[in-house]
Amino acid sequence: MTENLYEMVNQQSEARPTEDMELNISNNDCTKEIENTKSQKVLAGMEEGEGTSDRTADESKDIVNIFCVVDDFEKYLQLNERYTKYTELHRYYDIGEAINAFYKGDVKNKDLQKLSNRTRIKKDILLKASKFAACYTRDHLSMLCGEYFVPSWQQISHNISMPPEELIEVYMNSSTPGMFDLNIKSFKSFKRKTRR
Repeated sequence: MTENLYEMVNQQSEARPTEDMELNISNNDCTKEIENTKSQKVLAGMEEGEGTSDRTADESKDIVNIFCVVDDFEKYLQLNERYTKYTELHRYYDIGEAINAFYKGDVKNKDLQKLSNRTRIKKDILLKASKFAACYTRDHLSMLCGEYFVPSWQQISHNISMPPEELIEVYMNSSTPGMFDLNIKSFKSFKRKTRR
């Protein structure tokens, strides 16, 4: 049973398009900027009269590229975090879809417990992944992986009871993960007040 579920999740992951997440950092523009600055030329050993004759032009360019990467390290970390969250959301969605397809939408507590024991994924997480895949569509998932930031699995799983449209609306009105958390709290508070 677990092997079949594992295969289903992997097949869904392989079928998922990854073109939306481009993580390549081009050094071309950055290298041009660095090559034009005197301080970087000194660090790269390219300053005239400082014994650079033993260094080839290619070695100097490699050193310049290293400085470029260091300058873009913050951007790299942001892209890496975005990619990690994107992958994490899709992985839990795939797990949830596989569970729902395997049990034909009728997931029982004992089935989740057996699956949890065999996969070592907590039953609560399996249940939330199942609910996530049942409530959200691939289009909803694409919207959550939008232009500003990608919410973490924790942010989604803690609010799995919110209808997808409401959660996405809150997401669209948030520009950072912290603001997303605050907006969800405000939205839930407002909903509680209006129900009274």
